[in-house]
Amino acid sequence: MQSFKFEKKNLTPIIIGMTGHRDLKKQDILTLESKVKSIIMAVQNKYPNTPICILSQLAEGADRLVAKVGLTLGADLYTVLPMPQIEYEKDFLSNKSKKEFREFVNISKEVIEMPYLKENSAENIKGFNKFRNLQYEQAGAYIVKYSQIFIALWDGVNSNETGGTAWTTKFRLDGIPEKYKFHHHPLNIVDSSPVYHIITTRAKKKYDKNTISQDSDIEYLLENCNDWNILYPSKLRKEAEYFEEDDKVIIKKQKDFYHRIFKRIDDFNYNAKKIILNKKKIIDQSKSYIFSNNNKFSAGLQKILNCYAIADTLAIHYQQKTRKSKIRLISLAVLGFLFLSFFDEIFSFAFILLMVPMTFLFAYLLFRIMHKNNYDNNFYDYRALAEGLRVQLFWKIPGWKENVTEYYLRKFDGEINWIAIAISSISISVNNEINKYNDYDEKECIKKVYDNWILNQKNYFNKRSSQKTYSVEKQNKSTTLLFFLAMTGVIVLFFIQWIYIYKFNDYKNIFNMEGLSDWKIYHYLLLIIDLLLASGAAYGTYITAMAFAEEARQYQRMTDLFFRGERMINEYIKTNDWNKAKEIIIELGKEALTENGDWLLTKRSRPIEIPTA
Repeated sequence: MQSFKFEKKNLTPIIIGMTGHRDLKKQDILTLESKVKSIIMAVQNKYPNTPICILSQLAEGADRLVAKVGLTLGADLYTVLPMPQIEYEKDFLSNKSKKEFREFVNISKEVIEMPYLKENSAENIKGFNKFRNLQYEQAGAYIVKYSQIFIALWDGVNSNETGGTAWTTKFRLDGIPEKYKFHHHPLNIVDSSPVYHIITTRAKKKYDKNTISQDSDIEYLLENCNDWNILYPSKLRKEAEYFEEDDKVIIKKQKDFYHRIFKRIDDFNYNAKKIILNKKKIIDQSKSYIFSNNNKFSAGLQKILNCYAIADTLAIHYQQKTRKSKIRLISLAVLGFLFLSFFDEIFSFAFILLMVPMTFLFAYLLFRIMHKNNYDNNFYDYRALAEGLRVQLFWKIPGWKENVTEYYLRKFDGEINWIAIAISSISISVNNEINKYNDYDEKECIKKVYDNWILNQKNYFNKRSSQKTYSVEKQNKSTTLLFFLAMTGVIVLFFIQWIYIYKFNDYKNIFNMEGLSDWKIYHYLLLIIDLLLASGAAYGTYITAMAFAEEARQYQRMTDLFFRGERMINEYIKTNDWNKAKEIIIELGKEALTENGDWLLTKRSRPIEIPTA
């Protein structure tokens, strides 16, 4: 097993995609470079813990300009080739241009070559024709799909040129065509997002005075930022008109939405750098649990495995923080209630009464620390990210093109956006390997998936289901016992009352217990009863907050699914029905994603709150 080594490549990047004109005016280049630099630096300054990747086709002009600026700012370069490199270089007429292109390719961290579309071949893309343009369109769609921030160096003039700058920008703003999506449902939200639009005139085109303006001739929501515009999808303008909302309100909502996503990615990277350095042994354990022999993993698979181990380790870290914090919060609430009861029943000293607000002050301070460090949300999100990466890893080991981000249910939109983006970014390398090599021994890989995932998950869920069910039963019995003891204390009080009545022959005051107030045992019993009731209520609150019962039911459901799936896959392996085996593995992965999302929603529905007496 490869020992974990923390490196920049194990962080989750923000990917900046771009499109732009080839024929830039020489006198505009320095200005354009300055504007692109400002955009990239703004992202770096806002999210300082997150590496930047530039996704570019490296065509002449704008593509290389953005790549150059990104590299000077420390970003990594991912090159997207619309077709094989030898064929692509025919588009660059001068030897100087070809040399520059090759230099960029050589320093790229990843070179992603687009496969031929169904209607295309090595022969029919030769020459400047519609088939060749479709390859450019495919590359543009890929960049749109995998980038989180998109820059367009565009003159703003609408064009129907397939694969051109306007065409690719339209993909970003209105959604990628269906043929470039692996999995789609008509009710899914359209995959569109904003564009940083830098007005860029072309050297080979003449413009009327009114042609170039600060707005596109396509109707989009627009925010003017002096050096560039930010274009927002056309669907937002329609929504603004439908709900009669001001454009500025819609734009602010969009900016806040994307900031939350990027901030969660940046927080994850920050926590990874801060916490993981001291947990390398735990990282190695996490990797060995999911796949014991990963020495022969490709770089892409190793990246997914490493990121899974980081997310898993962080989830465990914040799970412990969350659990301890909740226990302390509830304990402080019980303690404050106990001080109040002690003051009321035993000793009426001022310092005892003072301890009541002091305990709640400590509880409030603890709550603020938990809220500031985001213990609970970090635990929930990082666990969800780890489980998503686990499924992704085992879908990629046999070289399958399915991605978990395409199978999250619509009900999880808003809850897992940053998680889906992170998984997509992390998976670029492995998806490129699958497209490039495509020589996987599927039969052998399915056996590995069966041994290392299906069997392990079946045993894990079975064990955890039994543990959780037993734990919930034990917790419920403990809560019931505390309330039973409290009621027993009440009965004892009545018993003492009857002793008092009998001793002093005071049958007239059978319902008046004031006479017992002089007995110390009366006050001690009341204190014990208060403590038992408060402890029972606190323990019940803790059980509800941690959602133990819901977890037990989810574990049992997954146990049943993996038991059935394991038997079916085993039979298909014996009969060499590998397509059916794959089908069941994919379905189990989808069920795991659904269970993962449901778990996240359940946990988030029980946020940490300031305890009250």
